[in-house]
Amino acid sequence: MTLETQPGARPSGSRKAFAIAVIVVVLGAQLRAIVPPTFGSWYWPFMDYPMYRQARHRNEAFRLLDLDVVPCTSGKPARTLRASEIGIPPFRYRHTLAVVADRERPLPPPLAKAEAARLLDAAVRPLASEGYCEARVVEQTFLNDLERSGIPDSASRPIHTWRIGTIAPDGSVAP
Repeated sequence: MTLETQPGARPSGSRKAFAIAVIVVVLGAQLRAIVPPTFGSWYWPFMDYPMYRQARHRNEAFRLLDLDVVPCTSGKPARTLRASEIGIPPFRYRHTLAVVADRERPLPPPLAKAEAARLLDAAVRPLASEGYCEARVVEQTFLNDLERSGIPDSASRPIHTWRIGTIAPDGSVAP
């Protein structure tokens, strides 16, 4: 029986060095993921989870952005689209709406806004065949109150509106 196959035997020097190297690489990759790209900012507790981005204290007003499509005729009501309906992951969906509505701070570069506008327009374009002509990002204000939990504090208001299929490659609205 060799030393390596005996119970309680210690690993050889090269195996131990390899295991240590793997651990250092994994921990280094984790450290890289949690260190903010700019000094002075802080990820709480370790990463920038969207659910921790803003405090939700009692009686604090907060805003929720949604994407609505408006029919060409007045016979149908406007329809609110969810992330799952247009195939965008929920956190990316909320971020994209915030970028298009200029609600993201710090403001993203114009190229990011153009890309976000193109993404939303491409997502709602198939609805044009169902009789929808206009898309809009709407903002709903809620008050974090125990008695009125989930009841909007005000009516939704359009923030950014465009005709479906009119977003140009540079993100501007085509005529």
